[in-house]
Amino acid sequence: GPAGLFCALSLAQSYKCTPILLERGQPVESRGKDIGALIHRRTISEESNFAFGEGGAGTWSDGKLTTRIGRNSRNVRKVLETFVEHGAPEK
Repeated sequence: GPAGLFCALSLAQSYKCTPILLERGQPVESRGKDIGALIHRRTISEESNFAFGEGGAGTWSDGKLTTRIGRNSRNVRKVLETFVEHGAPEK
């Protein structure tokens, strides 16, 4: 998810190491089906659920708790600006 991506980005920008990222889980489209099975049939996939898969746990959140809309700290603003630098919409 974003936390792992930003950790790797910070390490890479420090020039102290070259991080290697390993993704665990399914793309969002497949993951949605796995989460549906968890909610409706109580069947869990150990590799694709709320915690594992593209986007991390935040994929299923509206983000307000993590960005603290309206009172973003310098670090949170930097994360949001980095998203925009890499193609996210500005608003």
